[in-house]
This record gives sequence, C-alpha cells and structure tokens, in this order.
Amino acid sequence: MHWIEHISSPNNDAVPARELYAGEHWAIARNLPAAALGFVEPTLWVASAGWGLIPANATIRPYSATFSPRHPDSVAAETVGTQAWWNALAEWEGPTSSAARSLTALVTNHSRDRILLVLSQAYLAACRADLRAAIEGARDGQISIIAAGASADPHLTGVILPADARLQHHVSGSRGALNVRIAQEVLTAGLYDHATMYDYLRRQLDIAPKLVSYERQRLSDDDVLTFIRRHLAEGSSLSHTRLLRTLRDSGKACEQARFAALFATATRSQL
Repeated sequence: MHWIEHISSPNNDAVPARELYAGEHWAIARNLPAAALGFVEPTLWVASAGWGLIPANATIRPYSATFSPRHPDSVAAETVGTQAWWNALAEWEGPTSSAARSLTALVTNHSRDRILLVLSQAYLAACRADLRAAIEGARDGQISIIAAGASADPHLTGVILPADARLQHHVSGSRGALNVRIAQEVLTAGLYDHATMYDYLRRQLDIAPKLVSYERQRLSDDDVLTFIRRHLAEGSSLSHTRLLRTLRDSGKACEQARFAALFATATRSQL
C-alpha cells in the first residue's frame, strides 16, 4: 500500500497525535480523559483515516486524509472504499507496535475496560465491519457508541446511545463537534455505564426543542464554487465557516463538509 510507505518514511515533523489535531472537536476530545474521573486511568484513542486506530500519545507525522465524503483529501468516494482502507491500515503494524490496530483487537485486549466510541457518520461507516466484529466479541455493557444521526443498524442495537441534532441545544457548540460534546457531557455528569448514559440522553432528548427547519435553496457544487470564488476575488478574508454562514443567510443551502471541501478547492485554484 503506497500510502503506508508514504507515511512510514522518516520525517522530523513527527509529533504526538494529540498535538497534531486542531479545531473545536479536538480541543474537547483531548480533554475527555480528564472529564472521565470515574474511570481508572482513562486512555484516549484516535480513529485516523491516515494512521488507523492509534493511541493519542502515538508519535505520527502530519498527513492529509479523511473518510469524510466530497472532501479533497477523502481516501475513497464510496463507503466500500473507506472500509477497505480502514481494514488495510488495521493489518499494518502502525506507529506503536504493541497497540491494538482495530476496534476488535481493542475490545479483546481490554476486555475488562469500558469503551466509549465517539464517531461521525463517515467514520462509523468506514469501520462498521470492524465494529460489528468487536461488538460480537464484547461483554455486555462493555461498548457504548455516540454517533448522532447515524443510520439505523440492527448490529448496533444495545450499544449505540440515543443522540441527534436536538442535543446541540443542550451541549452547545457547532454541529461538527456535537458527538464529542455529548461525550464530554455524560462523562462530566459522572455517568460511566451504558444504561445510565442511555437514560440520561433519552431524558435530554425528551425535553429538547424541535429542530428548526430552514427552507433554503440547495446549490450545485458549481454554484457554490462560483459563490466562493466571487468572494475571494472581492478580497474576502472570511473563514470557510463564516462564509458558509453568509451563504446560508442569503437563503441558500450547502452542507458544512461539502462547503469546506469546495472552499479548499477554490482556495487552491487561487494560488
């Protein structure tokens, strides 16, 4: 696999994984062990599209890869491709030879530990087969999954926690950091077993306000690129998130991940 050869080559830029990632999601994620006061020696792991499953203290070099669709650095266009990629990374020794390289191995190696998985829809889809195998080998109550808005999957019944966009009202923050904020919420509340986490989030959903539905006009990729390039040509210094807000305020629609990918494409074309 050429990718493995690429990231395995010597590089002086290698840093601990927890220091590599930026943004709202990781600002919260790296502090989850501190929030998990009821756990004994909590450990943070990373589900990485570039390196596979790694401990957050593993030393890795920077990379550009994601499982998110329609992104310039997406490793595959379809779910079957991202699953094959995840499985190939799991077969590689990785940056820390003694660490588990798959969710299945993680559950087996830590059979007495509680495992809370926080996964976006794209990353859940990429590791779904691995996750199903992990669940089959897990003891009752060992695994809990936070994946707001994930499509129904009978294999996840009994391990997935109730969560959707309505919880954003309770935990605040952006939609992109919703899952990790929910994890922070349940851990800070002192909830550690699956049943209490489930009941707590179910109660929060029962009292959450309904989502506001916006009737916005959906744009094609070409229309979004035209909008972005026009603002760049006018000398706009807005970040992609603020420019997306400008677009939405004009009554137009575009998903955050798709807009970010198109913004990156438009920015590169300006160089």
